[in-house]
Amino acid sequence: MKFFSRLFGIGVSLVVIACAQQRGIKGGEKDTTAPKVVQASLDSVSTNFHGTSIAMTFNEWVQIGNASEVVFTPSLNQPPLLKLRGKTVTLSWTDTLQRNTTYQVDFSKAISDVTENNFCSVNFVFSTGPDLDSLQIQGIVRDALTGAIPEKAVVVLYSDSLFGKIAYSQPLKNDGSFVFNYLPNALFKLAVLVDENGNGLWDENEKGAFQSNDVQPNDPNLIQPIKIQTAPQNITCVSLDEFVTDSLGTGFIVRKPGMNKSLRLAETEANRPFRYGALNDITDTLYFALGGEVTNDFVGVRMAYGATCIDTLSSFFSKRAELPEFKFHGRLQKNPDQILLIEAPCYSVLKAGAKAQVSFHGLQAEASIIETGSPLHFAVQLGAEKDELTGEIQVQILPGVFETAYGTSNDTLAFKGAFTPKEKLGSLLLEFEKFGSPYASCFVELRNEKMALVKQAPLSFAAMEFTDLLPGKYFIRVVWDENQNGQWDVNDLESKQVAEYTEIASTPITVKANWQMKVKL
Repeated sequence: MKFFSRLFGIGVSLVVIACAQQRGIKGGEKDTTAPKVVQASLDSVSTNFHGTSIAMTFNEWVQIGNASEVVFTPSLNQPPLLKLRGKTVTLSWTDTLQRNTTYQVDFSKAISDVTENNFCSVNFVFSTGPDLDSLQIQGIVRDALTGAIPEKAVVVLYSDSLFGKIAYSQPLKNDGSFVFNYLPNALFKLAVLVDENGNGLWDENEKGAFQSNDVQPNDPNLIQPIKIQTAPQNITCVSLDEFVTDSLGTGFIVRKPGMNKSLRLAETEANRPFRYGALNDITDTLYFALGGEVTNDFVGVRMAYGATCIDTLSSFFSKRAELPEFKFHGRLQKNPDQILLIEAPCYSVLKAGAKAQVSFHGLQAEASIIETGSPLHFAVQLGAEKDELTGEIQVQILPGVFETAYGTSNDTLAFKGAFTPKEKLGSLLLEFEKFGSPYASCFVELRNEKMALVKQAPLSFAAMEFTDLLPGKYFIRVVWDENQNGQWDVNDLESKQVAEYTEIASTPITVKANWQMKVKL
Protein backbone atom coordinates (compact mmCIF):
# COMPACT_ATOMS: atom_id res chain seq x y z
CA MET A 1 0.00 0.00 0.00
CA LYS A 2 1.36 3.44 -0.89
CA PHE A 3 0.54 6.77 0.68
CA PHE A 4 1.70 10.33 0.01
CA SER A 5 0.64 9.80 -3.60
CA ARG A 6 0.33 13.56 -4.03
CA LEU A 7 3.22 14.57 -1.83
CA PHE A 8 5.37 16.31 -4.41
CA GLY A 9 2.72 16.77 -7.04
CA ILE A 10 0.79 19.14 -4.78
CA GLY A 11 2.81 19.93 -1.68
CA VAL A 12 5.91 21.01 -3.55
CA SER A 13 4.98 22.68 -6.80
CA LEU A 14 7.28 21.52 -9.55
CA VAL A 15 8.71 24.30 -11.65
CA VAL A 16 9.24 24.06 -15.41
CA ILE A 17 12.63 25.27 -16.60
CA ALA A 18 12.70 27.41 -19.71
CA CYS A 19 15.31 29.36 -21.72
CA ALA A 20 18.98 28.60 -22.29
CA GLN A 21 21.41 28.54 -19.38
CA GLN A 22 24.26 31.07 -19.21
CA ARG A 23 27.84 29.82 -19.02
CA GLY A 24 30.61 31.56 -17.10
CA ILE A 25 34.28 31.96 -18.00
CA LYS A 26 36.68 29.79 -16.01
CA GLY A 27 39.92 31.11 -14.54
CA GLY A 28 41.01 33.55 -11.83
CA GLU A 29 40.25 33.43 -8.11
CA LYS A 30 37.44 31.21 -6.91
CA ASP A 31 34.11 33.02 -6.57
CA THR A 32 32.51 32.27 -3.18
CA THR A 33 29.87 35.02 -3.20
CA ALA A 34 26.27 34.10 -3.95
CA PRO A 35 24.29 36.18 -6.46
CA LYS A 36 22.37 39.12 -4.97
CA VAL A 37 18.95 40.44 -5.93
CA VAL A 38 19.31 44.05 -7.06
CA GLN A 39 15.69 44.54 -8.05
CA ALA A 40 12.44 42.63 -7.39
CA SER A 41 8.85 43.18 -8.40
CA LEU A 42 7.70 42.32 -4.86
CA ASP A 43 9.02 43.13 -1.40
CA SER A 44 10.27 40.12 0.57
CA VAL A 45 7.31 40.64 2.97
CA SER A 46 4.12 42.10 1.46
CA THR A 47 0.37 42.37 1.98
CA ASN A 48 -2.62 42.89 -0.35
CA PHE A 49 -0.81 41.15 -3.18
CA HIS A 50 -2.93 39.88 -6.09
CA GLY A 51 -0.33 39.44 -8.83
CA THR A 52 0.49 36.40 -10.92
CA SER A 53 4.28 36.58 -10.98
CA ILE A 54 7.46 37.50 -9.11
CA ALA A 55 10.47 38.84 -11.03
CA MET A 56 14.03 39.16 -9.68
CA THR A 57 17.07 40.75 -11.32
CA PHE A 58 20.50 39.69 -10.06
CA ASN A 59 23.87 41.41 -9.96
CA GLU A 60 25.48 38.68 -12.09
CA TRP A 61 24.64 35.93 -14.55
CA VAL A 62 22.67 33.12 -12.92
CA GLN A 63 21.36 29.71 -13.86
CA ILE A 64 18.25 27.78 -12.88
CA GLY A 65 19.08 24.61 -10.99
CA ASN A 66 16.81 21.84 -9.77
CA ALA A 67 13.23 22.96 -10.31
CA SER A 68 11.90 20.84 -7.44
CA GLU A 69 13.76 23.07 -4.97
CA VAL A 70 11.20 25.86 -5.48
CA VAL A 71 8.49 25.52 -2.81
CA PHE A 72 5.20 27.44 -3.15
CA THR A 73 2.92 27.04 -0.12
CA PRO A 74 0.01 26.75 0.32
CA SER A 75 0.27 24.70 -2.84
CA LEU A 76 -1.25 25.63 -6.17
CA ASN A 77 -3.41 23.37 -8.33
CA GLN A 78 -1.12 23.98 -11.31
CA PRO A 79 2.67 24.21 -10.91
CA PRO A 80 4.17 27.64 -11.56
CA LEU A 81 6.58 28.37 -14.40
CA LEU A 82 10.17 29.53 -13.88
CA LYS A 83 11.86 31.49 -16.66
CA LEU A 84 15.32 32.97 -17.09
CA ARG A 85 16.05 35.90 -19.39
CA GLY A 86 19.40 37.60 -19.09
CA LYS A 87 19.98 38.23 -15.38
CA THR A 88 16.26 38.19 -14.56
CA VAL A 89 14.37 35.20 -13.17
CA THR A 90 10.57 35.25 -13.27
CA LEU A 91 8.18 32.94 -11.45
CA SER A 92 4.62 33.03 -12.80
CA TRP A 93 1.39 31.12 -12.17
CA THR A 94 -2.11 30.85 -13.59
CA ASP A 95 -4.02 29.80 -10.45
CA THR A 96 -6.20 32.29 -8.61
CA LEU A 97 -4.77 32.91 -5.14
CA GLN A 98 -7.04 32.35 -2.13
CA ARG A 99 -8.46 35.36 -0.35
CA ASN A 100 -6.88 36.57 2.91
CA THR A 101 -4.22 33.88 2.74
CA THR A 102 -0.50 34.09 3.53
CA TYR A 103 1.78 32.48 0.95
CA GLN A 104 5.45 31.58 1.10
CA VAL A 105 7.78 31.11 -1.87
CA ASP A 106 11.17 29.57 -1.15
CA PHE A 107 13.66 29.34 -4.02
CA SER A 108 16.19 27.55 -1.79
CA LYS A 109 18.76 26.02 -4.17
CA ALA A 110 16.93 26.70 -7.43
CA ILE A 111 19.10 29.70 -8.42
CA SER A 112 22.91 29.83 -8.50
CA ASP A 113 25.74 31.62 -10.28
CA VAL A 114 27.24 30.14 -13.44
CA THR A 115 30.83 29.77 -12.25
CA GLU A 116 31.03 28.12 -8.82
CA ASN A 117 27.41 27.06 -8.31
CA ASN A 118 26.95 29.42 -5.35
CA PHE A 119 23.27 29.19 -4.45
CA CYS A 120 21.14 32.24 -3.84
CA SER A 121 18.55 31.69 -1.12
CA VAL A 122 15.59 33.95 -1.90
CA ASN A 123 12.31 33.90 0.02
CA PHE A 124 9.09 35.83 -0.34
CA VAL A 125 6.17 36.03 2.09
CA PHE A 126 3.01 37.77 0.94
CA SER A 127 -0.65 37.93 1.89
CA THR A 128 -3.64 38.43 -0.37
CA GLY A 129 -5.27 40.31 2.51
CA PRO A 130 -4.28 43.22 4.76
CA ASP A 131 -2.57 41.05 7.40
CA LEU A 132 0.08 38.30 7.52
CA ASP A 133 -0.60 35.10 9.45
CA SER A 134 1.92 34.85 12.28
CA LEU A 135 1.57 31.44 13.96
CA GLN A 136 4.15 28.68 13.87
CA ILE A 137 4.68 24.91 14.07
CA GLN A 138 8.16 23.62 14.75
CA GLY A 139 9.71 20.33 15.70
CA ILE A 140 12.62 17.90 15.74
CA VAL A 141 12.81 14.63 13.81
CA ARG A 142 14.99 11.64 14.70
CA ASP A 143 15.21 8.00 13.64
CA ALA A 144 13.48 5.79 16.22
CA LEU A 145 16.03 2.99 15.91
CA THR A 146 19.35 4.84 15.72
CA GLY A 147 18.58 8.33 17.01
CA ALA A 148 20.19 9.79 13.87
CA ILE A 149 18.81 12.62 11.74
CA PRO A 150 16.90 11.08 8.80
CA GLU A 151 18.16 11.94 5.35
CA LYS A 152 15.83 12.81 2.45
CA ALA A 153 13.00 13.57 4.88
CA VAL A 154 10.08 15.84 3.98
CA VAL A 155 7.70 17.32 6.58
CA VAL A 156 4.08 17.75 5.50
CA LEU A 157 1.05 19.58 6.92
CA TYR A 158 -2.38 18.43 5.74
CA SER A 159 -5.36 20.76 5.87
CA ASP A 160 -8.25 18.27 5.91
CA SER A 161 -7.19 14.73 6.83
CA LEU A 162 -4.02 12.69 7.24
CA PHE A 163 -2.60 11.90 3.77
CA GLY A 164 -5.32 14.12 2.27
CA LYS A 165 -4.90 17.61 0.81
CA ILE A 166 -1.40 18.96 1.41
CA ALA A 167 -1.30 22.51 2.71
CA TYR A 168 2.41 23.00 3.47
CA SER A 169 5.56 20.94 3.02
CA GLN A 170 9.29 21.45 3.39
CA PRO A 171 12.48 19.35 3.47
CA LEU A 172 13.91 18.60 6.88
CA LYS A 173 16.86 20.82 7.80
CA ASN A 174 20.36 19.42 8.19
CA ASP A 175 20.13 19.69 11.98
CA GLY A 176 16.94 17.59 12.02
CA SER A 177 14.59 20.51 12.74
CA PHE A 178 11.69 22.06 10.84
CA VAL A 179 9.78 25.32 11.22
CA PHE A 180 6.55 26.32 9.51
CA ASN A 181 6.13 30.10 9.81
CA TYR A 182 3.26 32.44 8.92
CA LEU A 183 0.56 29.83 9.58
CA PRO A 184 -3.14 30.61 10.08
CA ASN A 185 -5.13 29.74 13.20
CA ALA A 186 -6.25 26.31 11.98
CA LEU A 187 -5.78 22.63 12.79
CA PHE A 188 -3.38 20.51 10.74
CA LYS A 189 -2.36 16.89 10.39
CA LEU A 190 1.42 16.36 10.39
CA ALA A 191 3.52 13.63 8.80
CA VAL A 192 7.14 12.99 7.83
CA LEU A 193 8.28 10.91 4.86
CA VAL A 194 11.82 9.59 4.37
CA ASP A 195 11.65 9.29 0.60
CA GLU A 196 14.67 7.11 -0.15
CA ASN A 197 13.91 6.54 -3.83
CA GLY A 198 12.54 10.02 -4.52
CA ASN A 199 9.22 8.82 -5.96
CA GLY A 200 7.08 10.92 -3.59
CA LEU A 201 5.41 7.83 -2.06
CA TRP A 202 5.69 6.19 1.34
CA ASP A 203 6.81 2.76 0.15
CA GLU A 204 6.69 -0.19 2.51
CA ASN A 205 10.50 -0.31 2.75
CA GLU A 206 10.73 3.37 3.73
CA LYS A 207 10.44 5.03 7.11
CA GLY A 208 8.10 7.80 8.11
CA ALA A 209 6.09 9.29 10.94
CA PHE A 210 2.75 10.95 11.61
CA GLN A 211 0.89 12.58 14.46
CA SER A 212 -2.33 10.84 15.40
CA ASN A 213 -3.81 14.04 16.84
CA ASP A 214 -4.36 17.43 15.25
CA VAL A 215 -1.51 19.94 15.45
CA GLN A 216 -2.36 23.50 16.49
CA PRO A 217 -0.04 26.37 15.44
CA ASN A 218 0.97 28.75 18.22
CA ASP A 219 2.72 32.03 18.93
CA PRO A 220 6.46 31.59 18.17
CA ASN A 221 7.28 32.88 21.66
CA LEU A 222 5.12 30.23 23.34
CA ILE A 223 5.52 27.21 21.10
CA GLN A 224 7.06 23.92 22.23
CA PRO A 225 8.88 21.90 19.53
CA ILE A 226 7.18 18.65 18.53
CA LYS A 227 9.36 15.55 18.88
CA ILE A 228 8.81 13.13 16.02
CA GLN A 229 10.43 9.74 15.36
CA THR A 230 10.57 8.09 11.97
CA ALA A 231 10.01 4.34 11.90
CA PRO A 232 9.11 1.62 9.39
CA GLN A 233 5.52 0.86 8.63
CA ASN A 234 3.78 -2.43 9.25
CA ILE A 235 4.10 -4.71 6.22
CA THR A 236 0.72 -6.11 5.30
CA CYS A 237 1.81 -8.52 2.58
CA VAL A 238 4.96 -10.23 1.29
CA SER A 239 5.81 -10.30 -2.40
CA LEU A 240 8.51 -11.77 -4.60
CA ASP A 241 10.62 -8.70 -3.84
CA GLU A 242 11.45 -10.22 -0.45
CA PHE A 243 12.29 -13.63 -1.90
CA VAL A 244 15.92 -14.39 -2.83
CA THR A 245 18.16 -17.45 -3.13
CA ASP A 246 21.50 -18.19 -1.49
CA SER A 247 24.71 -19.48 -3.08
CA LEU A 248 23.34 -23.01 -3.03
CA GLY A 249 20.16 -22.00 -4.76
CA THR A 250 17.87 -22.55 -1.79
CA GLY A 251 15.27 -19.89 -1.12
CA PHE A 252 14.54 -17.59 1.78
CA ILE A 253 12.64 -14.44 2.62
CA VAL A 254 14.65 -11.54 3.99
CA ARG A 255 13.06 -10.06 7.07
CA LYS A 256 12.29 -6.34 6.93
CA PRO A 257 11.25 -3.98 9.75
CA GLY A 258 7.50 -4.07 10.09
CA MET A 259 7.14 -7.79 9.36
CA ASN A 260 5.40 -8.66 12.62
CA LYS A 261 2.92 -11.28 11.46
CA SER A 262 3.36 -15.00 10.96
CA LEU A 263 4.34 -16.51 7.65
CA ARG A 264 2.62 -19.83 7.06
CA LEU A 265 1.54 -22.27 4.40
CA ALA A 266 -1.80 -21.54 2.83
CA GLU A 267 -4.44 -24.18 3.55
CA THR A 268 -4.45 -25.45 -0.02
CA GLU A 269 -0.83 -26.55 0.34
CA ALA A 270 -0.88 -27.70 3.95
CA ASN A 271 0.07 -31.26 2.98
CA ARG A 272 3.52 -30.27 1.70
CA PRO A 273 6.50 -31.20 3.90
CA PHE A 274 7.72 -27.80 5.02
CA ARG A 275 9.74 -26.01 7.67
CA TYR A 276 10.16 -22.32 8.34
CA GLY A 277 11.80 -20.09 10.93
CA ALA A 278 10.08 -17.97 13.54
CA LEU A 279 9.68 -14.28 12.79
CA ASN A 280 10.62 -12.05 15.70
CA ASP A 281 12.68 -8.97 16.53
CA ILE A 282 15.87 -10.96 17.08
CA THR A 283 16.09 -12.87 13.80
CA ASP A 284 17.25 -10.90 10.78
CA THR A 285 15.99 -13.37 8.21
CA LEU A 286 12.96 -15.56 7.89
CA TYR A 287 14.09 -18.82 6.30
CA PHE A 288 12.03 -21.62 4.89
CA ALA A 289 12.85 -24.95 3.29
CA LEU A 290 11.10 -27.94 1.84
CA GLY A 291 11.77 -31.29 3.44
CA GLY A 292 11.83 -34.71 1.87
CA GLU A 293 13.25 -35.81 -1.47
CA VAL A 294 13.61 -33.15 -4.13
CA THR A 295 12.76 -34.35 -7.62
CA ASN A 296 12.31 -31.08 -9.51
CA ASP A 297 14.53 -28.05 -9.98
CA PHE A 298 11.73 -25.71 -8.91
CA VAL A 299 9.13 -26.38 -6.26
CA GLY A 300 6.19 -23.97 -5.97
CA VAL A 301 5.01 -23.06 -2.50
CA ARG A 302 1.74 -21.29 -1.80
CA MET A 303 2.24 -19.02 1.19
CA ALA A 304 0.18 -16.69 3.35
CA TYR A 305 1.41 -13.76 5.45
CA GLY A 306 -1.11 -13.01 8.17
CA ALA A 307 -4.46 -13.18 6.41
CA THR A 308 -3.06 -12.14 3.01
CA CYS A 309 -2.24 -14.81 0.47
CA ILE A 310 1.11 -14.40 -1.29
CA ASP A 311 1.91 -15.11 -4.89
CA THR A 312 3.55 -18.47 -5.51
CA LEU A 313 7.17 -18.46 -4.39
CA SER A 314 9.64 -20.85 -6.02
CA SER A 315 12.36 -22.49 -3.93
CA PHE A 316 15.18 -23.61 -6.21
CA PHE A 317 17.38 -26.47 -5.07
CA SER A 318 20.57 -26.71 -7.11
CA LYS A 319 21.79 -30.20 -7.95
CA ARG A 320 25.25 -30.21 -6.38
CA ALA A 321 27.38 -33.34 -6.18
CA GLU A 322 28.81 -32.24 -2.83
CA LEU A 323 27.59 -29.81 -0.21
CA PRO A 324 29.72 -27.87 2.28
CA GLU A 325 30.00 -29.58 5.64
CA PHE A 326 28.11 -28.87 8.84
CA LYS A 327 30.24 -26.79 11.20
CA PHE A 328 30.22 -25.08 14.55
CA HIS A 329 29.58 -21.37 14.24
CA GLY A 330 30.64 -18.40 16.36
CA ARG A 331 32.08 -18.45 19.86
CA LEU A 332 31.06 -20.11 23.10
CA GLN A 333 28.31 -18.24 24.90
CA LYS A 334 27.86 -18.05 28.66
CA ASN A 335 24.22 -18.91 28.11
CA PRO A 336 23.10 -22.44 29.09
CA ASP A 337 20.21 -22.31 26.62
CA GLN A 338 22.59 -21.67 23.70
CA ILE A 339 26.26 -22.25 24.45
CA LEU A 340 27.22 -22.93 20.83
CA LEU A 341 25.70 -22.64 17.35
CA ILE A 342 25.84 -25.21 14.55
CA GLU A 343 25.66 -23.95 10.97
CA ALA A 344 24.07 -26.17 8.34
CA PRO A 345 25.31 -26.07 4.70
CA CYS A 346 21.73 -25.61 3.48
CA TYR A 347 18.23 -25.82 4.88
CA SER A 348 18.11 -28.76 7.24
CA VAL A 349 15.84 -30.60 9.63
CA LEU A 350 16.82 -31.71 13.14
CA LYS A 351 15.89 -35.30 13.94
CA ALA A 352 13.86 -35.92 17.09
CA GLY A 353 15.77 -36.56 20.30
CA ALA A 354 19.11 -35.39 18.90
CA LYS A 355 21.83 -35.11 21.54
CA ALA A 356 25.43 -33.94 21.81
CA GLN A 357 28.14 -35.57 23.94
CA VAL A 358 29.84 -33.04 26.24
CA SER A 359 33.02 -33.29 28.33
CA PHE A 360 32.79 -30.54 30.92
CA HIS A 361 34.63 -30.07 34.25
CA GLY A 362 36.01 -33.59 33.94
CA LEU A 363 32.53 -35.11 33.59
CA GLN A 364 30.75 -36.71 30.65
CA ALA A 365 27.23 -35.44 29.99
CA GLU A 366 24.60 -35.08 27.31
CA ALA A 367 23.45 -31.78 25.85
CA SER A 368 20.34 -31.15 23.81
CA ILE A 369 20.39 -29.83 20.25
CA ILE A 370 17.57 -27.40 19.62
CA GLU A 371 16.15 -25.35 16.76
CA THR A 372 16.72 -21.60 16.71
CA GLY A 373 13.99 -20.49 14.32
CA SER A 374 16.33 -20.75 11.33
CA PRO A 375 16.82 -23.99 9.35
CA LEU A 376 20.43 -22.90 8.84
CA HIS A 377 21.36 -22.68 12.53
CA PHE A 378 20.90 -24.97 15.52
CA ALA A 379 22.06 -24.57 19.13
CA VAL A 380 23.65 -26.76 21.79
CA GLN A 381 21.75 -26.47 25.09
CA LEU A 382 23.49 -27.51 28.29
CA GLY A 383 21.74 -28.29 31.56
CA ALA A 384 23.97 -26.18 33.79
CA GLU A 385 23.88 -22.95 35.75
CA LYS A 386 25.35 -19.86 34.17
CA ASP A 387 28.05 -19.58 36.86
CA GLU A 388 29.23 -23.09 35.98
CA LEU A 389 30.09 -22.11 32.41
CA THR A 390 33.81 -21.75 32.94
CA GLY A 391 36.95 -23.50 31.77
CA GLU A 392 37.42 -25.89 28.86
CA ILE A 393 34.68 -27.87 27.15
CA GLN A 394 34.50 -30.48 24.40
CA VAL A 395 31.39 -31.09 22.30
CA GLN A 396 30.83 -34.01 19.93
CA ILE A 397 27.82 -34.60 17.67
CA LEU A 398 27.43 -38.02 16.08
CA PRO A 399 26.48 -38.61 12.42
CA GLY A 400 22.86 -38.63 11.34
CA VAL A 401 21.56 -35.88 13.65
CA PHE A 402 20.54 -33.59 10.79
CA GLU A 403 18.94 -34.13 7.39
CA THR A 404 19.35 -31.52 4.66
CA ALA A 405 16.81 -30.61 2.03
CA TYR A 406 18.96 -32.68 -0.37
CA GLY A 407 18.56 -35.82 1.75
CA THR A 408 22.16 -35.77 3.02
CA SER A 409 23.25 -35.84 6.65
CA ASN A 410 26.12 -34.71 8.86
CA ASP A 411 29.38 -36.46 9.70
CA THR A 412 30.86 -36.44 13.21
CA LEU A 413 31.25 -32.88 14.49
CA ALA A 414 33.83 -32.12 17.19
CA PHE A 415 34.51 -28.90 19.06
CA LYS A 416 37.10 -28.07 21.70
CA GLY A 417 37.31 -24.67 23.32
CA ALA A 418 37.04 -22.65 26.49
CA PHE A 419 34.55 -20.17 27.84
CA THR A 420 35.79 -16.60 27.97
CA PRO A 421 37.11 -16.03 31.49
CA LYS A 422 35.14 -13.70 33.71
CA GLU A 423 38.04 -11.28 33.87
CA LYS A 424 37.94 -10.81 30.09
CA LEU A 425 34.27 -9.84 30.09
CA GLY A 426 32.61 -6.67 31.31
CA SER A 427 29.22 -5.60 32.63
CA LEU A 428 26.99 -2.58 32.30
CA LEU A 429 24.92 -1.15 35.15
CA LEU A 430 22.16 1.19 34.01
CA GLU A 431 20.53 3.63 36.40
CA PHE A 432 17.40 5.27 35.06
CA GLU A 433 16.59 8.77 36.22
CA LYS A 434 14.62 10.55 33.49
CA PHE A 435 12.29 7.81 32.23
CA GLY A 436 8.69 8.04 33.34
CA SER A 437 6.53 5.39 34.94
CA PRO A 438 5.22 2.79 34.83
CA TYR A 439 8.46 0.99 34.08
CA ALA A 440 6.44 -2.15 33.41
CA SER A 441 5.53 -0.74 29.99
CA CYS A 442 9.18 -0.44 28.88
CA PHE A 443 11.96 -2.74 27.82
CA VAL A 444 15.64 -2.00 27.31
CA GLU A 445 17.69 -3.05 24.30
CA LEU A 446 21.47 -3.34 24.22
CA ARG A 447 22.77 -2.93 20.66
CA ASN A 448 26.28 -3.15 19.23
CA GLU A 449 28.03 -0.62 16.96
CA LYS A 450 26.16 -2.00 13.94
CA MET A 451 22.87 -1.48 15.84
CA ALA A 452 22.30 -5.25 15.95
CA LEU A 453 20.38 -6.41 19.00
CA VAL A 454 22.64 -8.05 21.62
CA LYS A 455 20.35 -8.33 24.65
CA GLN A 456 16.86 -7.26 25.66
CA ALA A 457 15.27 -7.14 29.11
CA PRO A 458 12.13 -5.62 30.64
CA LEU A 459 12.65 -2.39 32.56
CA SER A 460 11.06 -3.16 35.91
CA PHE A 461 13.39 -1.37 38.34
CA ALA A 462 15.22 1.92 38.51
CA ALA A 463 18.50 0.08 37.80
CA MET A 464 19.41 -3.02 35.81
CA GLU A 465 22.59 -4.81 34.79
CA PHE A 466 23.78 -6.52 31.61
CA THR A 467 26.56 -9.00 32.41
CA ASP A 468 29.09 -11.12 30.49
CA LEU A 469 29.61 -8.59 27.71
CA LEU A 470 32.50 -8.66 25.29
CA PRO A 471 34.59 -5.48 25.41
CA GLY A 472 33.40 -2.94 22.85
CA LYS A 473 30.95 -0.13 22.22
CA TYR A 474 27.22 -0.48 22.83
CA PHE A 475 24.09 1.64 22.43
CA ILE A 476 21.07 1.69 24.74
CA ARG A 477 17.53 2.01 23.44
CA VAL A 478 14.43 2.10 25.64
CA VAL A 479 11.10 1.14 24.05
CA TRP A 480 7.77 2.19 25.55
CA ASP A 481 5.97 -1.09 24.97
CA GLU A 482 2.40 0.20 25.21
CA ASN A 483 0.70 -3.11 24.42
CA GLN A 484 3.34 -5.06 26.41
CA ASN A 485 3.92 -7.63 23.69
CA GLY A 486 7.70 -7.60 24.14
CA GLN A 487 8.49 -6.15 20.73
CA TRP A 488 8.74 -2.73 19.11
CA ASP A 489 5.57 -2.07 17.12
CA VAL A 490 6.08 0.15 14.09
CA ASN A 491 3.68 2.46 12.21
CA ASP A 492 0.38 0.93 11.18
CA LEU A 493 -1.09 3.13 8.46
CA GLU A 494 -4.30 1.12 8.14
CA SER A 495 -5.33 1.75 11.75
CA LYS A 496 -3.42 5.08 12.00
CA GLN A 497 -1.43 3.65 14.91
CA VAL A 498 1.84 5.49 15.54
CA ALA A 499 5.05 3.51 16.18
CA GLU A 500 5.85 2.96 19.83
CA TYR A 501 8.02 5.69 21.32
CA THR A 502 11.72 5.05 21.88
CA GLU A 503 14.66 6.86 23.42
CA ILE A 504 18.26 6.21 22.38
CA ALA A 505 21.40 7.16 24.26
CA SER A 506 23.21 9.17 21.58
CA THR A 507 26.68 8.48 22.98
CA PRO A 508 28.01 4.91 22.71
CA ILE A 509 28.98 3.19 25.95
CA THR A 510 32.39 1.54 26.05
CA VAL A 511 32.46 -1.74 27.98
CA LYS A 512 35.87 -2.81 29.29
CA ALA A 513 37.11 -6.22 30.39
CA ASN A 514 36.81 -7.03 34.10
CA TRP A 515 35.03 -3.76 34.72
CA GLN A 516 31.51 -2.68 35.60
CA MET A 517 30.45 0.43 33.73
CA LYS A 518 27.87 2.56 35.54
CA VAL A 519 25.72 4.77 33.35
CA LYS A 520 22.93 7.13 34.37
CA LEU A 521 20.18 7.67 31.82
